[in-house]
Amino acid sequence: MDDTLRAAVRGLIEAGKGESIKCLSVLCLMTLESQTRLAVDADLRWLALPPDDRAPFVYGPGTEHVLCEVVEWKRDDFEAKLEEGARAHGLAPDEVVFAFPAVGMVRAVLAKGWPYLTRLALLWVRPTELRDLRPDILAVSKAPNIPTPLKDLADRLVVPE
Repeated sequence: MDDTLRAAVRGLIEAGKGESIKCLSVLCLMTLESQTRLAVDADLRWLALPPDDRAPFVYGPGTEHVLCEVVEWKRDDFEAKLEEGARAHGLAPDEVVFAFPAVGMVRAVLAKGWPYLTRLALLWVRPTELRDLRPDILAVSKAPNIPTPLKDLADRLVVPE
């Protein structure tokens, strides 16, 4: 599925349907409340495009946190907005939503140990993602700096191995 989406995005960018930002050609899919835009490039890398002159932040190993603002949205609202952006470019909405690196982004948020964002990230997870996130959720349930109500929430989300 990613190969099909990657080819479609690459085709749109090559046809001039994208934007050039700091020497990167991207296809913007949605704007967050901070005015940061989420985009993908021709290699289907996810990017956060700040509203100021800073360079785009590219999601990848070690930089998964660059997309953490999305947990401030309700998951259904976020996915609906992402689907809307996909449709606006003629992309398959489901493919775009499935390509979003939700598990990696949630994992990065949980690793930071910030109680507010940890709570939002735990509530953001889909049941189908719980098994992949099991070790991360267990770590939250045992973290000394996490408030007890969040630990209890994490315990309720732990699925059997």
